[in-house]
Amino acid sequence: MGEDIFEDLLLRFQDLKYQRDASQISQEQFLTEVKNLQIQDQDSTWWTIDPEHETLIYYSGERWLPDTPSASQVVAGLPWKGIALVFALLLSMVLCIVIFLGLYYVLVIASGSSATFTLVARKLF
Repeated sequence: MGEDIFEDLLLRFQDLKYQRDASQISQEQFLTEVKNLQIQDQDSTWWTIDPEHETLIYYSGERWLPDTPSASQVVAGLPWKGIALVFALLLSMVLCIVIFLGLYYVLVIASGSSATFTLVARKLF
């Protein structure tokens, strides 16, 4: 089994949540199906998702405990976090550019003089 087992588990869980939220399955059916979502990693450790907290839990041999898989398994299981980070950085850059261009327009173009921009810039910085 590869590291994509966590991704598969999380995707199946998200699908069940969608079905429950869309009233395609009942809460009882949701809980039953989530209980059946179990995977075994390369170390023979059993994993599932706690539906109440929506976190990964593993079987210690005696009971289910909250924990996280190794870092490489987490990255493989949660690929959208990297995408979200890149999107957030790009959005931040766009917002900074828009704000800068807006300030430039107000201070230089709308006033008709770069002298006004220089005076305001000196006061701000």
